[in-house]
Amino acid sequence: MKDFYELIKQKVCDEKKYDLELIDERFDEKAFGNFLLLFKFKHTTGLIRFINDRGQLFVEIKTKKEWKNINEYLDEKTGVIELNKENMDEVFTFLDFYLPKFNNRA
Repeated sequence: MKDFYELIKQKVCDEKKYDLELIDERFDEKAFGNFLLLFKFKHTTGLIRFINDRGQLFVEIKTKKEWKNINEYLDEKTGVIELNKENMDEVFTFLDFYLPKFNNRA
């Protein structure tokens, strides 16, 4: 699971267009490789976090007061999408679609 964790971290850092700053990270080898990556948008007050819990990836964005799971938003548009290592490019394609809408609200 450490490779999945590193893959997300690297992808976010490589994609300068997201303009994110890593503010917290945790990886627990003993708990199924669970991890948390928390990023802050540099030019808004918003936050985005990637959480891996027992092999399932959650991507959540904090709008003013609450965390919103982007998968719930994407399900409305695209049907159910399993977020995992094999479809990371798809995850970031969806982020490209979702983040401009978020940045206008943050």
